[in-house]
Amino acid sequence: MGYEKALLSTTTYSDTEELIYDDQNLVLVGVTFKGRTGGDSAIDAGTLVGTVTANSTYQVYDDSASDGTETAVGIVIEDVPALAAGEEYNAVIAIHGDFYKSKITGYDAAALADLNGKVVKKGSVEILSF
Repeated sequence: MGYEKALLSTTTYSDTEELIYDDQNLVLVGVTFKGRTGGDSAIDAGTLVGTVTANSTYQVYDDSASDGTETAVGIVIEDVPALAAGEEYNAVIAIHGDFYKSKITGYDAAALADLNGKVVKKGSVEILSF
């Protein structure tokens, strides 16, 4: 795939090729994650994320939240380390593409609707496409 190194040459990716089904329609963007009060746990590649409306940074998607992260906007493509309160980390998320559904963390029907996505079965494999 090769696009990983071109985007962030200092970033270590974990199992990116196992996450992405097909990179032909893949759209990646750089975003900032920011640790909240009390800090945040590490976020694994493949986790759905949303935008915190108060500061336009990104956090794990949570359909029950009311801070903006209740709307899924993409999938984090690289592992994000645990962050202390106020600490920032630049990462890459996918906002369009085809992914192995079984590798996506936080997937639910609301996220599928948020992403305007669909699940397609290819043989015995389910692909999340948005």
